[in-house]
Amino acid sequence: MDKESEVYQFPEMNLIAGSGAEKIIQKIYDSSLRAKLLLKNDKFLNREWYQEHLVNYLEFFVSEEEFAETAEELEGLFFIEGAEWEQEEPQNDMEQIEKEPQNAPQQELQVVLYRKLSEKWQWGSKNPRIRLKILEWPFQIPFELELIPYAGTAVQIKEKTLEDSASQEKIIYHMFSQEEYLSRSFYKIVEELELITPMSWYKDGYDILTTQMISGRKVSESFGQLFLENAIPGLKERLEIVDSFQDYKYMEKRWENYMGRFWTKSLPLCDGDEIEPESGEPNWQQVIQLFVRFFTPIFDVALKNELFIGDWMPQIGRYLD
Repeated sequence: MDKESEVYQFPEMNLIAGSGAEKIIQKIYDSSLRAKLLLKNDKFLNREWYQEHLVNYLEFFVSEEEFAETAEELEGLFFIEGAEWEQEEPQNDMEQIEKEPQNAPQQELQVVLYRKLSEKWQWGSKNPRIRLKILEWPFQIPFELELIPYAGTAVQIKEKTLEDSASQEKIIYHMFSQEEYLSRSFYKIVEELELITPMSWYKDGYDILTTQMISGRKVSESFGQLFLENAIPGLKERLEIVDSFQDYKYMEKRWENYMGRFWTKSLPLCDGDEIEPESGEPNWQQVIQLFVRFFTPIFDVALKNELFIGDWMPQIGRYLD
């Protein structure tokens, strides 16, 4: 049996990893970083997900202006593991999940720093990853926190709550609103065009547009603020370029490769909102058509320094008249 198959024989380990993720989020909220670290995606934070999947990776948005300092401060929230836990880095993450000796003492769940960042982050460097371990006998589970820089002023941030899977206490965290995330995803798409990385900007935006009712006014506010602070030359022409991506085989292939690796069925969000995914995997043409249909009126008003008023209805795939 290979390592990956072996992992999924241990739902207890999945639950421990999920509890560790919750403890990490609570530790962040209890610190001065609570308003600086914005969780990218919270659909992985529920007990139903833990029972089927191993959660060992979370992403957070951080303002560019405070990025290096925030990465250093986040690392400082966790004690570095003691010498008795230290070991050489394995060839892959799955090899790092090991059982302690059977006579090891029972202990409460701990989240420790496995390896310190080698150097302070600088603009242009890869996104830093804070390497942690979740320790609860008999498991050692590797866990990574990736920090993603975002530009400009975040107009709409929302506070959300999660019920601790063990204690049922409320855990508080922050995220971009759906409208803020949409405006930033498409800003990234038109800014970088075929150079964009990763393709999750497309996937996440598509998921929102097909499952959530969206306030066009709020998206317009967020996108307008981004455009005001960091104007993109030839904005209207770039929208037309994105529209032409429908027939761009290079981008279509990138999409297919991404979806082949990361496609998963959506689950209920932790605040109770139900997501009903479309059956099957969306094709590239559908994704581009949906984005262009949603953002064309947003672009029109942004160029005039005005606000768009309209509510997007996912059931019909257009704005409500």
